Amino acid sequence: MEVNNMDPYTAKLAIQLQIDDLNDILSQKNDMGDALIAFETFGVACQYLLRILEGQVLAMDILKQEHANRVLFEELLREERQAVQDHNVARELAGLGPEPPTPSYYSESHNPVLDCHRYLESSISFDPSEVLNFNPVIVPESCVAGPSVQPRHKGKGKAKEVDDPSTYAAGPSVQMPFRGKGKGKAKAGEISEERITHVACAACMEFHPRFDVLELGCRREGDMTSHSYCRDCLIDLFKTSLSDTTLFPPRCCSVTIPLRSCIHLIPSDLVTKYQVKEVELATPNPTYCSNRYCAQFIRTEDITADVAICSECKEKTCAVCKNPSHRGLCPEDPTVQTLMSVAGEKKWQRCYKCRTMVELAVGCYHMQCDCSSPPSRNARSRRVT
Repeated sequence: MEVNNMDPYTAKLAIQLQIDDLNDILSQKNDMGDALIAFETFGVACQYLLRILEGQVLAMDILKQEHANRVLFEELLREERQAVQDHNVARELAGLGPEPPTPSYYSESHNPVLDCHRYLESSISFDPSEVLNFNPVIVPESCVAGPSVQPRHKGKGKAKEVDDPSTYAAGPSVQMPFRGKGKGKAKAGEISEERITHVACAACMEFHPRFDVLELGCRREGDMTSHSYCRDCLIDLFKTSLSDTTLFPPRCCSVTIPLRSCIHLIPSDLVTKYQVKEVELATPNPTYCSNRYCAQFIRTEDITADVAICSECKEKTCAVCKNPSHRGLCPEDPTVQTLMSVAGEKKWQRCYKCRTMVELAVGCYHMQCDCSSPPSRNARSRRVT
């Protein structure tokens, strides 16, 4: 198979399919004679070619990662230069003049930070797909390892000299100045804050101070960082879930956002509404206020003897039929329906005032109910026959 004109990924897949087909053929217990030797020889050649392609694929992945790191380094370098320019402009506007140079342990001829800057500026752009023809740029050794640079101090005094460079960790380190740590927002791509103090919101895509952001552990495939929500977007998410029960409870990546983790970012009244909604959705056959202008959920603690009292408008609602409270038995009650069925069979009668069931045990047909209603003149006409 000709694989020279294929990229390593496609060629590796094609060879792997060839090997699978050979394994299927060789697994058959037919007498193939000389064809068996040819298949086995071809299989050995395919295995050898597969190992070569696996190495090329690995090299391609390494080059892609190196290219992504280079792009990130260039972005950080641009942000640092912009921050330094802003700092110098601010000093000029304040009449302080240029900032005095910070004493450095390194000489001008050997400075790992400058070496890294020169490397990023002089590095060529490349296409990772050209893995077989790519000649990587040799990274200066000073960019790989070396003592860290003494950070810049903002005080009036001079920066302290480095006493023992050997005590510092290896690798270049530069302190990046930033424009404050308030609650202000910064557009992505235009920020100069340190990445360690500000986090990007997954909803509005703006950078916010870390203390004003809820950081979650979930992330989509391909995302560099886990998802986070700023205070405003988090409040909007909770409010939307209260009005749309399909979004309740609030979730991110199909994982419920626990209330205890974001209670410091949500107003107390919204927390109370969330807790009430949580109880409402967990209550079987919930009761709502019969007043159509109110229609608030009535907790089970406010229901006594099938009469629910709204805590907002004090309207009374029948917890059985969900209509305004009424006297007597509720016709929607299953037990009442069973009673009425038995009463029809037994031919029992009901009081014309309170509608209570009356059963004649002994005596005449002229009866008086427990509600003290006067005797009915037409009792004879409604007597049990």
